[in-house]
Amino acid sequence: MKHLPNLLIVDDNKNNLLLLENILIKNNVNLIQALSGSEALEKTIGIELALAIIDVRMPKMNGFELAKKINEKRAGDKVPVIFLTAVAFNESDVYEGFESGAVDYIFKPVNTHVLKSKVRVFLDLFEQKQLLLESAARIKKSEALYHDLVETSQDLIWQCDAQGRYIYLNPSWEDVFGYRVEEMLGRKFYDFQDSGYARRDIKEFARLIKGKQLKGFETVHVGKSGNEIHLVFNAKLVRDENGNFAGTRGTAYDFTERKLAADAKIISEKRFKKLSSLTIEGLVLHKNGIAEDVNQSVLNMFGYTPEELIGKNVVKLLISEEGQKIVARKIKENHALPYEIEGIKKDGTRFPIEIEARNISLKDENKIIRAAAVRDITERKLAEKELKESEERYRGIIQNTSGCVAVYSSVDDGEDFVFVDFNPAAERTDKISRENVIGRKVTEVFPGVIEFGLFKIFQEVWKTGKPQHFPVSVYKDKRVQGYCENYVYKLSSGEIVAIYYDLTSQKKAEEELAKSEYKFRLLANNTHDWEYWIDPEGNYKYLSKSCKRITGYSQSDFYDNPDLFFKLVRHDYAARVKTHYHNEEEKKLPIFKMDFPIINRSGDLRWIEHNCTPVFDELGNFMGRRGNNRDITERKLIEAELLKQEGELRSYSVYFDTKVEEEKKRIAGNIHDGLGQLLTSLKMELLWVKKNIPKKNIQVNEKFDLMSKIIDSGVQMVQDITMELRPRMLDDLGLVATVQWELNEFQNCTGIKHNVLFEPKDFILDFDRSTTLFRILLEILTNIYRHSGASQINVNLSKKSDEIVLRVQDNGNGITSEDIKSSLSFGIIGIREKAKIWDGRAEIKGETGKGTIVTISLPF
Repeated sequence: MKHLPNLLIVDDNKNNLLLLENILIKNNVNLIQALSGSEALEKTIGIELALAIIDVRMPKMNGFELAKKINEKRAGDKVPVIFLTAVAFNESDVYEGFESGAVDYIFKPVNTHVLKSKVRVFLDLFEQKQLLLESAARIKKSEALYHDLVETSQDLIWQCDAQGRYIYLNPSWEDVFGYRVEEMLGRKFYDFQDSGYARRDIKEFARLIKGKQLKGFETVHVGKSGNEIHLVFNAKLVRDENGNFAGTRGTAYDFTERKLAADAKIISEKRFKKLSSLTIEGLVLHKNGIAEDVNQSVLNMFGYTPEELIGKNVVKLLISEEGQKIVARKIKENHALPYEIEGIKKDGTRFPIEIEARNISLKDENKIIRAAAVRDITERKLAEKELKESEERYRGIIQNTSGCVAVYSSVDDGEDFVFVDFNPAAERTDKISRENVIGRKVTEVFPGVIEFGLFKIFQEVWKTGKPQHFPVSVYKDKRVQGYCENYVYKLSSGEIVAIYYDLTSQKKAEEELAKSEYKFRLLANNTHDWEYWIDPEGNYKYLSKSCKRITGYSQSDFYDNPDLFFKLVRHDYAARVKTHYHNEEEKKLPIFKMDFPIINRSGDLRWIEHNCTPVFDELGNFMGRRGNNRDITERKLIEAELLKQEGELRSYSVYFDTKVEEEKKRIAGNIHDGLGQLLTSLKMELLWVKKNIPKKNIQVNEKFDLMSKIIDSGVQMVQDITMELRPRMLDDLGLVATVQWELNEFQNCTGIKHNVLFEPKDFILDFDRSTTLFRILLEILTNIYRHSGASQINVNLSKKSDEIVLRVQDNGNGITSEDIKSSLSFGIIGIREKAKIWDGRAEIKGETGKGTIVTISLPF
């Protein structure tokens, strides 16, 4: 089943994503959508992308960063990226885009037709790439089939160079000749013949060089034990890419046994006396096409019985119509060389056959018959076809592979090597064209090859035939310089092949990584904290030296015993710490932090601040934890001391406020009872004097009235001071009545209306907490009047089983978070400090234009 290509679209605007989806949904693709760079990376893990369309301007991770991260985590070709942008770029932006994988830019608003056409182009390129990968897989499979056919064929398959030396022989040669293939390679074909056949075959070889194709050529060779081997050769000329003669190749088959059998049969059977040299596979004797005799091989080959062929016209029965015309012409010409035609089996199956026939005179019978040798060449034809296809595939693969490939032939028995092939990847890497290297010596093109050491490898591989790997090294001459890795092996043709890769960029990256790792280790080993990394099984992968300073145990102690750390944790924390290390849920937390005490090697208690984060690979698999342990013993001691001092300070504050309230109460009482009574007595005496003075004295009476008003003002001032110092009502009537009275006075003085709710309607609260809540209410009302601009307040005072809660809400401007946190908001600070005296809470919330809510909770 063919899968749809994956197309990634990323934009932080949902409307833009919807627009892109509507434009691209009909392109027969699988759309992967993301609103951010992190979401895009997560969704595309392990997914092959045909194209990515990314908005440049996104928060946190812009389009360039996302494209770079997508391509950094992928082997092979980069994912093509089309960037979307609403603004113009400068040159550095464009360069950064192309560095991260950009292939194009499209400006917003997006032109639908332009986007569709560009996306279609890259989808077509992706599909072509997939087809090439599938084609390469089929080529590899076909080459394997061709190799198996050649290596397992019973026929003799061979190739010679231009001098007639064997450069390839399949294993069947060992069975026929008795030599190992390695003993025959490099030797000329006539080295295995006696002088008579050698001279004849050399002439035939010269004719072949001139362009004549050789088919069914019969000759005799000599095996390792001196035995004669009767062979039939089929050969063709081989030319290089430039059309120059490069050698010959073809097939042969051994018909020695059949020849010997035919010779024996001729001795006993007269009519086969002249056929010994033609005993190939199938034998037919006919006169004018009418069969007089056939051997069993013909019967097996075509599926007939002797009765169905003897006396019948076998040319019409066994050969196709086109083949019959060729046979008639060959008979007329008395043609004796092998030729190929199409045969027809009894069941109608057509297959290729090779016929070699000649006229034989039977003097004792005073007649001439036609003797034909017939051979099924189906397998040979398949092998030839596969050989041709394999050569074409080889050329295609070499031309398109990303690795550099160079093929050399030896000169002067391996004293030097000449280029015979050089693929495009090698041209790009070595900055030289194929035309400038073919036919030239490797020491001429690459003068540094001897000092580099690769030339010696060439010679060893050429002599031994064993492949060798030349590890990554630096090659340098006046033209090129860089890291490369070479694989050298020898072809059956005697040529050697070097496959090499330019690893300069990779080595530079590795060097930078090594420097970075060195800096990290240097930093980690010298940091004050104890740095570590543990694998999923709980074993340490890395420990900094600081572990000994904190625990008294060395790195090797923890490497040898990973559970040592748990044994150091104080017993009341041990279970919790161990649970954390094995908790599957905590593996998902980005950062985990906890404090716990340990007992070090000296028996001292040390407090540890433990921080760790899980580590995952690119596929999301858990790889362990990385973190640090910090000695915070001194900080813990300071914190304990601060808590102690804070408690003491709070106790003192309670005591101080209590004493202040008591003093205010005493002073208010003295003023009210002393000065108030004194002013009252003074007014009474003044009234008595006024009554006893004649009313006719207007001036004196006016003076008495003025003095009376002054005394009344003094009385009012005494009452106001007394109320400010300590409302007597709070002591006499309690908190509920005092709050109600104060809110009424606040409304009369400011015009700000109020609603109040007491739950329950009346209750009694102790003196100290009542005073605190009343003082806090006064501070809240003052802030509302000064800053809020409110017209209405709602007050709720409720007494619960374990706490009393005062809640005040206004409809004013609403306090800002900056004012709540400001160190200059002394009123808010005072409210919080008063609540904290009783371990209480003061919560203040504001919403612009809707008002402020203050909630005070005091526990019992």
